[in-house]
Amino acid sequence: AGAAPFALQSGASAVMLPTRRIVLAGPALGWLLGGTSVQAKSNEDSLSKARANIDVAINLIRDLRAKWPQDPVKAAEAVSSATGSVVLNNFDVLVPAGQSLGVDIEGLGITNVNNEAMGWRSGDKVVAINGEDVAKEEEAVKAVKEARDANKPIKVSIQRLLQGPFVLLERDLREVYQDTDAYVPESEDVMKKVGSLRSKASLVADGVGTSDELLKKLDSVETLLEAYVKAGKAAAAPAAPKKTRSAADEDVGALFG
Repeated sequence: AGAAPFALQSGASAVMLPTRRIVLAGPALGWLLGGTSVQAKSNEDSLSKARANIDVAINLIRDLRAKWPQDPVKAAEAVSSATGSVVLNNFDVLVPAGQSLGVDIEGLGITNVNNEAMGWRSGDKVVAINGEDVAKEEEAVKAVKEARDANKPIKVSIQRLLQGPFVLLERDLREVYQDTDAYVPESEDVMKKVGSLRSKASLVADGVGTSDELLKKLDSVETLLEAYVKAGKAAAAPAAPKKTRSAADEDVGALFG
């Protein structure tokens, strides 16, 4: 099927916006800023990302617990999904009346984006238009055309696949562990609890165990992760005392100064 001409202009707003990044590169820039400060900035950014990723993992757990299924199999599937390598992110892009969406689609997948600042990404999948589910490209095109002809705003519901926060969780835990003076559990111990949670989810899915037992393991992981989020940064090392010049230094200075 041909690509449908969707276009999103500057007046539209999206529920989720992409993260802006600043890239520092090149030896000249390193010389101007000082190698140590550039490295410190890089380490600080990496640590901030690690803390943010742990926070995302906790929020996933909290969202799961808030909607906890009583059916054991559904609970097990929800845990496996939340702790898996890929998670689904659902959000809406709102397009004011009279404006086009600014993307090309093939099937229901977005293949080309003309305005990434509004939240679109290649690979996003259209799942609904103005609250009505769409199962194929023709339905999406028809729904957009009807809204445009009626001069109505268009709400495009999007599904996006993202790397799950548990993929790099062990690395993130280690970064925070090395940066804090507060007591936090060993990262290996946390990951063992995560592994135990996943194993329990597999057993419950096969009919061994209950959803309550699974929930207790989920709560245990959340408690351990919360310790990392609450942990403060390590105290800065005290400044080295300023060296005073001795009489011998003065004599050397007189000779070679």
